[in-house]
Amino acid sequence: MTSPVWPGIESLIQARDLGGLVPALVALDDNDRQACVRPLRELSRSGEFGTPFHLVNPLGVAGAAILPDARALAAWLRRFQPQDPWPRRVGDDGATATRAVIEVLARRDASYLPTLFALLVERLRPQGPFEGAHLYEIAEALREHLDLAPPADSTYVALWILRDWPGWAARGTSGPPGHEQEFRDGVPLAIDQEGMAQWLAEEPWRSHLEAAIGRGDVDRVALLDACLARLQRGGRAMDTQAVVALHDVLGPTFDEVAERRRDYLALLPPGCRSPVVVMAQRELRRLHEAGVLTVDELVEQSRSMLLRTEKKVMRDHLALLRAHALAVPGDVDAVVEAA
Repeated sequence: MTSPVWPGIESLIQARDLGGLVPALVALDDNDRQACVRPLRELSRSGEFGTPFHLVNPLGVAGAAILPDARALAAWLRRFQPQDPWPRRVGDDGATATRAVIEVLARRDASYLPTLFALLVERLRPQGPFEGAHLYEIAEALREHLDLAPPADSTYVALWILRDWPGWAARGTSGPPGHEQEFRDGVPLAIDQEGMAQWLAEEPWRSHLEAAIGRGDVDRVALLDACLARLQRGGRAMDTQAVVALHDVLGPTFDEVAERRRDYLALLPPGCRSPVVVMAQRELRRLHEAGVLTVDELVEQSRSMLLRTEKKVMRDHLALLRAHALAVPGDVDAVVEAA
C-alpha cells in the first residue's frame, strides 16, 4: 500500500526541490517511510537507462530519509551520491544535496548510524582535494554527529588530510577536536594511497606536515616506517619519487637508519626505481662509513647493486667495495667474491 504522502514526496523529487523535500521527509513517521520504500525504488529505476540521472540528488536525499537499514542505505548513497547534475538548477547541486542528506540522517534513529558510517567508509575511493568528495563529507558529518573515533582506514585518513587539515591548521588545532591522537596515529596510513605523497609535497600540506612533525603532532617514526614500506611495494615513478622526497624531509637519524638497515637493503634489487636505489645506497653508505655495516651485509648489497643497469649506481658501489678492501684487508676475499 502506497503512503498517502508519497505523491507529494514524488512531486518534490521530480521538481528537484531540495528545500521543500527535506522538511517533508523529516515529517514522515515510520509507517509512512515503510510505505514509501517501494515507490521510491520504482522511481529510481524509471530512467531511460535504468537510472533517472537528473534526479540523482533528490533521490539520494529521499533514500537517506526513507530506506530502512544501514546496508541498503549505504548502497543507495553510493549509487545516488550528491553531484552537480546536468541540466543545472539552483538549489540542486552537490554541496546542497550533501547538506540535505546529513540533515535528514541526523533526524533518524541513531541505532544503525554507526553501522552506516562504517559501511560508507568501506565505499570511499581516493580523490584529490579539488574533486567532489560528497560521500566522504557525509561520512565525516556522521562521525562528528555521533562522536565516533576516526577509522584506521588509509582512504579515510587521506581524504581527512586533503580536505580538512588546512582548516584545522588555520584554527590552530592539530587535528579534529577531541581526536587529535587518532589523527596523529593515522597520518602514516595515508602513505598507502597512490599519489598521497605527491600531495604532501605540495602546499599547503607540505608546510602543515613540516610544522606538525616539528611539534610532535605527527608520529614521525611511524611515518618513516610507512615510507619505507610503501617504497618496497613499488608504484608509479612520480609517486615513488614523492615518497623518497618525503623520506628526506623526515631526515632519518643515523640510529634510525641502522635499526632499519634490512628495509634499506630491500630497496636495492632490480625492479626498484632508480631514485629509490640512490636514496637507499646513500643511507647504507652512512652505515658503512661509520663501520656499522657488516661484511655480510655489504656482500648482500653487492648482489643487488651489481645486477642493476644504471652505470653511476654500479660505479659508486664498485668504488665502495674498493675502499672497503683497502681499509679492511681481512675482508678482501669476501669483497672479491661480491664483485
